[in-house]
Amino acid sequence: MPKPSHREKLLHVGMQVVHERGFGGASVRDIVQAAGVPQGSFTNHFTSKEAFGLEVIDLYFANACELMRRTLRNDDLPPLQRLRAFIDGGNDTADEAGVKNGCLFGNFTAEANDCGETIRQRVVEAFAEV
Repeated sequence: MPKPSHREKLLHVGMQVVHERGFGGASVRDIVQAAGVPQGSFTNHFTSKEAFGLEVIDLYFANACELMRRTLRNDDLPPLQRLRAFIDGGNDTADEAGVKNGCLFGNFTAEANDCGETIRQRVVEAFAEV
């Protein structure tokens, strides 16, 4: 029987850890401890912390795009209702996740010079896609 994959748990819980501590302040050990998985699970799914960071950015971006699609780009709603739905949706998501440290993109942007060129470039690309 194959071992269960902890990839999704590492990504979702790890995204919360990175959001709380910053990318530079979140160690692989912090991420696997928060996820409650063995340290080897991280290296089974991600070639490096940087590769993990790129996937966190992609996951956060996908979630943000989905919120924008449902709200800001919803032609069934008048413009002010779209904006209110977007703000409320963002607030609800932050409340559910217990986020108190602002936008993960903004946090990555602030750390971009310390995170490496690959992560810096991915954050820039994400903003260009919006």
